[in-house]
Amino acid sequence: MINGLKFIPIVFTCLLISNSVLAQKTDLIFLNNGDRVTGEIKELSYGKIRLSTGDIGTIYVEWDKIERIISDKVFEVELQFGTVYYGTIGVASDRRKMAVIGETQTFDLYRAFVVSIRPIRDTFLQRLDGSISLEFNITKTTGVKQLILGGSAMYQSRVWTQSVSFNGQLTSQPEKDDSRRADLNYQAIRYLSNRWFGAGQTALEQNTEQGIDLRASLGAGGGRKLIQTNHMRLYTFVLLSGTRESIRDSSGVRYNMELPVKSMFRVFMFDDPKTDITINLGVFPNLSNLERLRMELDSKLEYEFIKDFSARLNFYYTYDTKPPSATASKEDYTLSTGFVWKF
Repeated sequence: MINGLKFIPIVFTCLLISNSVLAQKTDLIFLNNGDRVTGEIKELSYGKIRLSTGDIGTIYVEWDKIERIISDKVFEVELQFGTVYYGTIGVASDRRKMAVIGETQTFDLYRAFVVSIRPIRDTFLQRLDGSISLEFNITKTTGVKQLILGGSAMYQSRVWTQSVSFNGQLTSQPEKDDSRRADLNYQAIRYLSNRWFGAGQTALEQNTEQGIDLRASLGAGGGRKLIQTNHMRLYTFVLLSGTRESIRDSSGVRYNMELPVKSMFRVFMFDDPKTDITINLGVFPNLSNLERLRMELDSKLEYEFIKDFSARLNFYYTYDTKPPSATASKEDYTLSTGFVWKF
């Protein structure tokens, strides 16, 4: 699967370059210390504004360090209660507020309650955003070699968010068969009122450790943003999903109906010490075989113990009470640690 998707990074790169060329960097951000930055507001998310500038590249500014914003572009501005406003952004009479100037009315919103700002762009490429990553690890003492490839692309409109993501991991070690884990996901979210949303998802997965040559799934459902502040997020949703599993070392194929329940929890604090904890948990009850239950956990902890120097811990775990192959393991996990220097 990894070889078959080798052109994904090239496609992402071309789209992102085109997107950056079309953008106009005319938004103004005034900081509490008196500084002013000109650029293109990409988004406010998780307590930081992502700003693309012509001179110093992409920068992130903490939301509570901003005094005011001025932009003549149209944005979607969401409060932590789920209320959404559309319009350009100007200066309100109260320094604690920001003005969202709509077509017929201006709204003065307290900045402390604003948790999301998304630009409403005109063209397809302007609405597209994404990233790619490539990592290669070699451990001399054990002879383990590991290739990790990841990428994502997101398309956003007023009421829809569509995203594609890919993650692949190939591990090679002496006197053992190579192990592969890969997944390709497409997700569409339709935003509703009061923090509710509808969701559709399709995925292709491979995990040789658990005997899965290919698992294809298609599902739909809905969920809610239970908590969304500038320091914490908790989302959860439920799907009804059908799956088709091709079993490794066998010509057999299994069809299942599942009821996935997924949650995303994130805590992020940007004042010293900077801490970022993200937990994605999915539980997959099998409606076709009530004795079978799958679970997936993907978590990350990043903690800054010296300025600009952080420790990072990543943990991935998957469990299947009845894997499709008799020789497959019920569980698979990856634990990695490292250090991050930001400059």
